[in-house]
Amino acid sequence: MTVGVARRLPGFAFQVQPPLLDESLPRLDIAAFVGFTASGPLHTPVVVEDPSHFADVFGQDATLAWDAVRQAPLMAQLPPAVRAFFRNGGQRAWIVRVAGADAVANLFPIPGLARIDGAGAVTPAFARARSAGSWSDPLGVTAALASQSFSVAGITLQAVASRPVSVAGSSPADSTVDLQINSPGAVTDGDLLRLDFNGGDDVLFATVAGGTPLGSPFGLPLGGSSGSGATRFVIRRWAWFRAARKTGNATPTGTAWAFRHNPQGAVVEVKAGAASAPEQNGKIAWPTDPDSPLTLVLQQPLSAAPAPGSLLRVNFDGGESFWFRVQAVVGTLPSGSPAVESVELTGQGLWAAAAAPHPKLVQPAAADRLSFELGAGEGGGDPVKLAGLTFCVDHPSFWGALPVDEALYAETDLSQAAQEASASSYLALWQLAAVPRFPLAGDGPDNDWFVPIGMAVVPDAAPGPEPSLSDSLSRDGLAKFDASLFLDPRPNTPLRDLIESKMTDLPAE
Repeated sequence: MTVGVARRLPGFAFQVQPPLLDESLPRLDIAAFVGFTASGPLHTPVVVEDPSHFADVFGQDATLAWDAVRQAPLMAQLPPAVRAFFRNGGQRAWIVRVAGADAVANLFPIPGLARIDGAGAVTPAFARARSAGSWSDPLGVTAALASQSFSVAGITLQAVASRPVSVAGSSPADSTVDLQINSPGAVTDGDLLRLDFNGGDDVLFATVAGGTPLGSPFGLPLGGSSGSGATRFVIRRWAWFRAARKTGNATPTGTAWAFRHNPQGAVVEVKAGAASAPEQNGKIAWPTDPDSPLTLVLQQPLSAAPAPGSLLRVNFDGGESFWFRVQAVVGTLPSGSPAVESVELTGQGLWAAAAAPHPKLVQPAAADRLSFELGAGEGGGDPVKLAGLTFCVDHPSFWGALPVDEALYAETDLSQAAQEASASSYLALWQLAAVPRFPLAGDGPDNDWFVPIGMAVVPDAAPGPEPSLSDSLSRDGLAKFDASLFLDPRPNTPLRDLIESKMTDLPAE
């Protein structure tokens, strides 16, 4: 039996493809969620690609209310919905956290850090939580000072010392200082320097810029070796303090002042009570060793005493002001008639200089470049830390440039977000603070600068947020539930027009 085999003839063949459908199904592994979270930027879409990334930005599940029937908290539905989305194969989610206009971020005093404004006024420094809400209530903030010594070839103090120095500090100006560098890069633009004079009794804090090498007449670096040489820097800001302690016969007395924010967000002074130095045999009992802690007696109940880590200003009766960083607080027995409650405060500090030292002092006893480590964590847990932070806006590691969430997540590209916030010079700092997300943000990269006063080398205090009169739901922006939480606050947006339209206009809308 013969079987015929079909043969393909030479030539061209055409295969007809079915036409593409005009519409295709949308991707189901990308979604958007709008709702309530514990932390994160407000009204800003943020892309996340796994549950851990979501938790790093938006925190734990947000508590909305207490269910009296079930005797359990009522939790927000957005976080579990996002986790379920990823469990079911979701690849990417856009998250928008919504809250009311009354949502506010906590403020945290930084132990041993003082702020100096353009007029020379000194106040304690505060960090803010990276985003609004009560999620940061359990946090405590730590700070640890780091220093690197260098040698000084010479310093021109005439310009610095000739200007009057207020009790609070000094105003920005320029002078020159020649530094003998121990190693290349020991000092860079924007660094904060501490220069001690008169055996350490007088302290000059100064920020520098420039860094011009000064060659020898023979073309060799001053000092004779290729690894060192004199470099000229320009002092941009300075402030004088005194480390010398009162050791006279009279026991100094005065008034202590604490600092907090008013409802408008400005730092204001609050009287903390009468203060005095302890005495022994009619004389002041302060130790002469500058590294030993000091003790102040404050007429204040223990329940109202400043917390460890607080920075106080004590105005003594003789007209001098002492900045005191509290390390420990101990209650004492009431004394006198009528009985007065008091506490003993132990800590370190500096006197605000009423005048600069003698201008002929040209060689400091010690010189250090300063930086610090900032940490934040819940009690008993390991804090998240950022090291190498600096004190001046001119430095790329300036702590005040740490971003809030609204700035960090304004764009999916971090460099573009920094550019929009005019913070491109701090991009490396933003990258460090982004992953893992650092809980704190700075006070803004303005022209104010900062100095350490009594800051510990090893953290010894972790103050929590500044007390607030508002409850947690109010600070979360969720005390009032209505449609306005989900509406663009700007008028004449499509969604707002739709919801606010009358029923007769609804078909047209």
